[in-house]
Amino acid sequence: MKKIKKAPILGHIAYSVKGSYGINVLEPKYLAYRFNIFKNVTLKSFQAQTDQNFNIVLLHSAQLPQEYKDKFSKLEQENIFLHNNYVDDSQRSKDEVAAFVKYADDIAIDFTIDNDDAVPVDFIAKLKPYLQEAYLSHVLSIPKVSTIQRVKWDVFLKQDNYEIVNSIGLALVTSRKNYKSIYTAGFHSQVHTKYPVVLLLGSGGIRTINGRNAENELDFLPCLKCSGAQLRKNLKDSGYAEFDFSCLAVCPERQWLNFLIKGIKFIWRRIFSRNNRQIFYRTVK
Repeated sequence: MKKIKKAPILGHIAYSVKGSYGINVLEPKYLAYRFNIFKNVTLKSFQAQTDQNFNIVLLHSAQLPQEYKDKFSKLEQENIFLHNNYVDDSQRSKDEVAAFVKYADDIAIDFTIDNDDAVPVDFIAKLKPYLQEAYLSHVLSIPKVSTIQRVKWDVFLKQDNYEIVNSIGLALVTSRKNYKSIYTAGFHSQVHTKYPVVLLLGSGGIRTINGRNAENELDFLPCLKCSGAQLRKNLKDSGYAEFDFSCLAVCPERQWLNFLIKGIKFIWRRIFSRNNRQIFYRTVK
């Protein structure tokens, strides 16, 4: 069994546990597609971290096929920070904090990310300065997000957005005495109702488009249209590892439907911002 290297920063990825999107996460095609993205995008972004003092727990359904249990076991052995945790679908995540966390003056940071997103190479380094009591029970968010959509074989769209609280690497500063997972904050767009939010500067994360819904589309903002090679260079200049986005499915542009979906998102965000003008934020470098 792999020896666990405890660290003060712990991440969670709900990889194959049932969610609220009506997706069968154990469907063979879905498993194959998602595994390829995870290995080539999400995992690679953590392998490239300049500060490797962290752990990540992958939350899996206990019903995950043995073929994939074997694949994830291999990834776990190859990556010292990666750990698999199998739970019943009726259970919430078992963080098993004691096994993975080494506190820094009784303080730790707990974060989450989806299994098809990525963070910049300095993500852990950005979180580390907040391992102090002054930031206890604060949420850490990096608003600058890049969304990637593959529209043709070697044609990609990249759009940069500024999203105050997004799910990519969203983190909570917590303590040994009363450890709380970022999951306790609820849906990411509502974390400010429970905790004050600290906004960090710089690149925050990459969101990949793999489906069609109002939350998984590009916005009204301008896009960069480029080849895979151009995209890799652009992202590298922004502080990311070098990714091979050929693992993404082709999602062609659909002009009239995209306009409708973007309109829905625009209206929803206007309503959200109007109802939440009294949010407490602290912006730091």
